[in-house]
Amino acid sequence: MEKYTRRLHPGELWLISSHYRPPQPISFGCQPPCKGYLLQIGPEFLHRAAPLIADLTSCFSSGERGCVLVQPDAPTLSCLEEICGKILLCQKEEAFGSNALSHIYLLEFLIYLNRAYFSRPSMFHKEYLENEKVNEVLAYIDENLSSDLTLERLADLCFISKYHLAHQFKACTGMPVYRYIIKQRVTAARNLICSGLSATEACMQCGFNDYSNFLKAFKREFGCTPKAFQKQR
Repeated sequence: MEKYTRRLHPGELWLISSHYRPPQPISFGCQPPCKGYLLQIGPEFLHRAAPLIADLTSCFSSGERGCVLVQPDAPTLSCLEEICGKILLCQKEEAFGSNALSHIYLLEFLIYLNRAYFSRPSMFHKEYLENEKVNEVLAYIDENLSSDLTLERLADLCFISKYHLAHQFKACTGMPVYRYIIKQRVTAARNLICSGLSATEACMQCGFNDYSNFLKAFKREFGCTPKAFQKQR
């Protein structure tokens, strides 16, 4: 995608926003061959479904390149695959209500997809990136979100210049170091809020020293304030 290359692994879900326009067709290939699904969802469907359920496009909105990687656990992945099979079956048969049923299954798919995205926030795992230095930084960030994570400190950890690290990190992950740190911190804070902590407690535990900055980051990432998010739970 653009100049961005990633090896595909079984169980990966790629969410590609409608505004993403690749310069060439996206091709998927695995060795040995494996089964996969390509599901295209038009905005008109989501618009019609909006009155029935909360925003189902949240999981598509975080990728700065217009694409997001989701890695669900085995039970969720099995559930999503089963729903895809039901959608395909409905499209093939001409029984009464097949079209309506396929729409119901699609709504179910999007609900579980968002659950998978929000329950497993890390988009990058070290086995998926070939740059060892970036792998070290990703692991360190994820394990030290409450610490003072500066570019200088991370560069010292890898024994490389901060400029070289910044370039390599963005080339591998598609986003600047500071953006990844904020994304991981705000996602971790959201998970703490889901577990029962107050927004203030979650803010402080995840490395945000200023609540107003946390509020802005949370709203930018999830489209609502922490208070509004708590009410949706």
